[in-house]
Amino acid sequence: MTAAGIIRSAAALAIGAAATVALYLALLNVPEANVTSLLLSAVLVLLIVLAAGLTAGLAAALPAHGWRAALRRAAAGMPAFIIGLLLFAALFVVLNRLESWWGLHRGEVDAMLLPYIGTRSTAPLHTAVAWLLWLVRWGVGLSLVLGPVVAAAGGSPRRGIRLALAAIPLVAMMLAAIVLSQGVWRIVYWRPEGLPATSLEVAFVAAKLIVLYLAAALVAGIVIGVYRRAARVLIDAHPVRA
Repeated sequence: MTAAGIIRSAAALAIGAAATVALYLALLNVPEANVTSLLLSAVLVLLIVLAAGLTAGLAAALPAHGWRAALRRAAAGMPAFIIGLLLFAALFVVLNRLESWWGLHRGEVDAMLLPYIGTRSTAPLHTAVAWLLWLVRWGVGLSLVLGPVVAAAGGSPRRGIRLALAAIPLVAMMLAAIVLSQGVWRIVYWRPEGLPATSLEVAFVAAKLIVLYLAAALVAGIVIGVYRRAARVLIDAHPVRA
């Protein structure tokens, strides 16, 4: 995991994410009033998936390959990306149901614990459960998408799920999710007190958003570097037998 490889991954992510977001914004602005609009929406959805998949594949392959070879590997890894998306969607649905179930039975859980905790609050327990579900959703869920992509980019698509569930990559993904959601995202809304509502404020906000965007891409590039390193360890530990 070299600095140059991380920067190449981050650059691919920054460019690809911008293109993906642009396609998403175009989708939001399509009026679904007729058959033509619905077809255009379907095409845009496919393009969004394609752009996201190619972006992830390029970011995973660029540290070890040139742009052309990386693009070929990214295209070959699209099936792995789609499988990862389906796994993420399935996990998301299951966790949403678990979250709803916990919310509906929260009072029953408190009643069951009452003989053991007395008058102490159960709020820490519910907070811990909420965090656990959140970490599984965004840590394990995103890992199920990235793991197969990185494995496919490295020429070992069969190791995708094993890579996604490996301890070090999972920890890296969870830490990145916490940093981006609890750190970078919160700074998005920060502004210095006393900043005048003039062109200076516009310039400050624009510069801040650019810096945060690049920082997020760099964090994601580091995570991809962790996955690439873990993939090499898996290949060395479990070589494919002819």
